[in-house]
Amino acid sequence: MNPTLLRRTTLALTLAASTASAQQAAPASSGTDHAAVVGHWGATWFAPVSLATLNGNFQNANQIIGQTTVTPIGARYWANAGMGYDLGVGLLYSGGSSEVKAGATTTTTDAPSAFGLVLHGGLPIALSTGKHYSFLVIPEANLGFASSSVKRGNDDVSVSAFRLDLGARAGAEVHFGFMDLPQLSLQATVGAALAFDRAGQKVGDNEDSVSATTLGTSVQNEPWSIFRSNVAAIYYF
Repeated sequence: MNPTLLRRTTLALTLAASTASAQQAAPASSGTDHAAVVGHWGATWFAPVSLATLNGNFQNANQIIGQTTVTPIGARYWANAGMGYDLGVGLLYSGGSSEVKAGATTTTTDAPSAFGLVLHGGLPIALSTGKHYSFLVIPEANLGFASSSVKRGNDDVSVSAFRLDLGARAGAEVHFGFMDLPQLSLQATVGAALAFDRAGQKVGDNEDSVSATTLGTSVQNEPWSIFRSNVAAIYYF
C-alpha cells in the first residue's frame, strides 16, 4: 500500500474515533434550553406560606387567631445540568391606626401590627431534559415566623407563630426557546409536604397555644390554587 495513502487513512480513522468519543462524552442536555441557563441565576417566586396572625376583626378573646400568607421571592441557580439551588425570602409588615373626631374629642385606635418572615430552600434535580423542557424533582423546605399585636383597652393582645414545612415537588420546567426566549421558563409542579404549625396567643396576663402537624398535597380544593401555588415563572440572567 502507498505509504502516503496509509498515513491518510490512519489519520482519518483517528479523527473519526475522536469525534465519536467526544459525542458519547457530551451531556444529554447539550444544545438544549436547559443547558443554556446552567451557571446562571434566575429570578422567580415560590409557593405562598400560611402563618398565624391576629384576626383583625376579632371580638371574642377566644377567637383572635387569623391567617395570612407570605410569598417567598428569590432565585434559582443551576450549578450543573443535573442539580441546582432554590433560595427565597418572604416578608410581611403591616400596621396603622384609625382616628375619629366627635366635636372636641379625638379618639385614636391602633390597628393590629404584624411582622412575618419566611425562608425557603430547595434542591431542584433535573431527571430528564429535552430541547425546550426539563422534568424536575425538587426537595424543599420552608421556615416561617410571625408576630402580631394590638392594644385593646388595658390589655395587650398578641399572637406569635412558627411554621416548618418539609416536602418535595415534581413537575416540568418549560423554556420559551421556541420563541427565541430560552432564558424565560414556566414551571408547573405538584407535591406533598409535612407541615408543623405552632401559634400562641396572649390577652393581658392570660396566654395559651395550639399546635398542629399535617401531611398533604399542594393541590387543594379551590380551582385557583393550582395557579397560585403550583405555577411559577423564572427569568434567567
